Amino acid sequence: MFLIYRNYHSKNLEIYVLSRTYVEEEVKRAGQSLIPYVSVGFFIMLFCSVIGVVVRAYYLKQHSTDKILLALASCILPLLACGTALALMTAMGFRFSSILCVIPLLVLAIGIDSSYLMIHEWQRIIQQCRENPTHENSQIEYRIAEVLSEVGPAIMISALTNMLADAVGAFTSSPEITLLCVGNLLSMAVVFIYQMTFYVGLMSLIGKKEIKAEEKKRKNQLEIEDAKNVEARRIEFTRQVSIHPKKGTEEISKTMWTYVSLIANKFVASFIILLYFTYIVVSIFGITKINIHLSTQKLFPQDSPLLALDKLRVKYQVPHFTMATVFINNPGNFSDHKRLERMNQFVGDMESLHGGWGPVSTKYWIRDFLNFENTDFENFDETSDSEILLNKTILPSPAQVLKETNALVPLYNDEDLPSFMSWPEYSFWNGFIRLRNETTLKANDSRLEKFFFTTAYHGKELSKYVKLGNALNGWRSVVDKYATEFDASIFHEEAVFLDLINNIPIDTLQAVCGAVICIGFVCYIFLNSWFAVTIATVSVLSICTGILGLISWWNVDLDPISMAAMIICVGSSCDLPAHTSFHYYLATVREGPRSDPKVKLANCLSTIAFPAVQAGISMILCVCALLFVNIYMSIVFVKMMFLCVVLCNLHALVIIPAFLVIFDYIRFGFNSKKVHSKEAIVESVPELDNAKNEDSPKNMTNIPI
Repeated sequence: MFLIYRNYHSKNLEIYVLSRTYVEEEVKRAGQSLIPYVSVGFFIMLFCSVIGVVVRAYYLKQHSTDKILLALASCILPLLACGTALALMTAMGFRFSSILCVIPLLVLAIGIDSSYLMIHEWQRIIQQCRENPTHENSQIEYRIAEVLSEVGPAIMISALTNMLADAVGAFTSSPEITLLCVGNLLSMAVVFIYQMTFYVGLMSLIGKKEIKAEEKKRKNQLEIEDAKNVEARRIEFTRQVSIHPKKGTEEISKTMWTYVSLIANKFVASFIILLYFTYIVVSIFGITKINIHLSTQKLFPQDSPLLALDKLRVKYQVPHFTMATVFINNPGNFSDHKRLERMNQFVGDMESLHGGWGPVSTKYWIRDFLNFENTDFENFDETSDSEILLNKTILPSPAQVLKETNALVPLYNDEDLPSFMSWPEYSFWNGFIRLRNETTLKANDSRLEKFFFTTAYHGKELSKYVKLGNALNGWRSVVDKYATEFDASIFHEEAVFLDLINNIPIDTLQAVCGAVICIGFVCYIFLNSWFAVTIATVSVLSICTGILGLISWWNVDLDPISMAAMIICVGSSCDLPAHTSFHYYLATVREGPRSDPKVKLANCLSTIAFPAVQAGISMILCVCALLFVNIYMSIVFVKMMFLCVVLCNLHALVIIPAFLVIFDYIRFGFNSKKVHSKEAIVESVPELDNAKNEDSPKNMTNIPI
C-alpha cells in the first residue's frame, strides 16, 4: 500500500496514508537517522581529546606519541562500552527503540570526563616524580597507585551517581524512557569497568615506556654534568606544589592563583552568591511557566509525509471528529432484557459526555440488529420497494432506529446473529463482532463472544493534548463504571502519548528527587562529611532546577523527550560538583579545617579545573553533532546537554568555591590580614620557607593546573 502511495502522482489530488505501523516506521526512521552522526561526534571528540592532551603534555614537557594513544583510547572505550551494553540488552530480551540511537553520543560525551581526570592526574604524577626522582616513584606500580588513589574515589562517585540516577528514572518513567535509562545505566557501568581495567592497563604499558625513557635521559644528563655537588630539591608530594622553571608555566600558575584569590575574596564570593540566588529565582519562575505538550510531529523526521498529514488531521479531523473505541470482552447474553438495557445505558452515557455528537456518530451494532429483528421478513418479498421505503413499521429508517431504540421492546434473539451478519446491508458489522465457533459452542452459551463500538466527540480544545487528555480521562471514568460487568476497555490512537502528559510532571519530580537522594547517599559513603554531601546534593538539585527553568525560556516543552534528556542530565550533573566537593574535602583533611581557604581551593581547582573545562568543551562539541539531523529529539538533547555542561562548570568552578570560601570565613572567622593565613600556605610549601617574611605572593603563584 505504501509503495503504491509513494509512486502515485497527481496534479489535482494529494493522497496521505496513515496507520499505526506507518507511524512506528517513521518514528524508528527518525531515530536511525542519528546513527551516521555518531561518527561525526566521535571524530569531534577525538580532535578535542588529542589537542587537549598534546597541549598539556607540551606544557609539562612530557609530549610523546604515546600520549596521543591515551587520548584516542579515552574516546574509543566509551563507544566499546556502549556496544557491549546494547549487546547485553539484546541478550536480556530488551526490544530496540529509536531513542536508543542517542545513547552512543551521550555515553561518549559523559564517559570521557573520567578519562580526562586520569590523564591529568597521570601527567601531574609524572611531573612530581621527575622533579624528585626516587627508586620508589620510578616504579609503575607506585605511579598507578597514586593516580587511582587520587581520582579513583571521585570517578567511582561519578559512576555510581550516574547509574543510580538512571535506575531511578527506569523505575519511575514510561516504557520508552525506561528503555533509555536502562541502556544508559548499563553503558555507564561498562564504561567504568573498562576504564578501571583496559584504560589503566594501557596507561601502565605507556608508563613503563616513559619510565625507561626517563632513566635513559637521566643517565645522559649525569654524564654531562659537572662534578660540583648540586643540592637536590626536596618537594613534598602534595597537590599544591610544582615549581616550573619555564616562564610560560609561571604565567599560567599566576593566572590560576589570581583566579583563586579572586574567588576567595569575601566581597567577590558574596556577589557570586547574590547572582546565584537571582539565577534560582529566574529558574523557579521558568518552571512555573513551562509548557507541558506532546505532539506526534515531534517524533517524525522533517521529510516525513506524516508531518503534513498530521497538521491536516489536527486542524480538521480532531476538532470535529475525535473517535473513541470501546471494547466489550464479556457481553454475556443480551436475551436478558436487563443486561441489554445496561448495555444501552452504557452506550448512552458515552454519547452524553461533553462534546459528544450523540447517536448519529455512534457505530453500535445492536441498534441495527433490533431493527433487523423487528423487520417482517415473511412479507418482505411481497412488498414493493416504495412500500419498504415508506412503511416504517416494516423497515424503520436509521434515524428512527437511533431515536427509538431505547423505547422499543428489545426482541433480541441470539440465534439470529449469523443471519443478521450475512445480510448484505449489515455485513459490515462482521468487522465489529466476533461470534463463538459453532463446534465449541456449549448449551446456554451466547453466540456473541465480544464486540466493540465507536462514538465521536468534537470541540476546538481537543486539538490541544492536555485538553484531549482530560477528555480521555472522562471517557475512561464512564468505562470504569461498567468495566467489571462487561469487561470493558477503551482505546484511542493517541492514548499512549496522552498518558505520558499526565505522568510527566510526577515522573520528572520523582526522578530528580530520587537521584538527589541516591547521590547524597553515595557521596556520604565516600566523603563521610555532611557538609560536603550537602554541597554536592544541593548543587545537583540547583543544576536540575536551572535546566528545567531555563529550557522554558528556550522554547522547549516538557514532554517525554525532554524528560528523558533531563534524567540523563541529572546523572551527569553530579560529576563536577562531586569532584569539587571531594577534592576540597581532601584538601581540608590534608591541610586541616582551619587552613586558609585559598590553599584548599587552589588544591581543589588544580586537580579539576583543566579536566572540567576540557571535558565541557569536548562534550558540547560532541553533542552538537546531533544538530546535523533536524529532528526535535536531537535539538532537545543538544539544548539540555549544553545547559547541563555550562551549569555544571559554573557550579564546580565558580558557585561551589564561593560558597565554600564564605562558609569557611563564617565558621573560622578568617581575616586576610591575619598572619596565620599566610603561614598556612608557607608551611605547606617547604620551598617557600625562606619567603615567610615577604609580603608579596609572587612565590605562591606556582599552583599547577
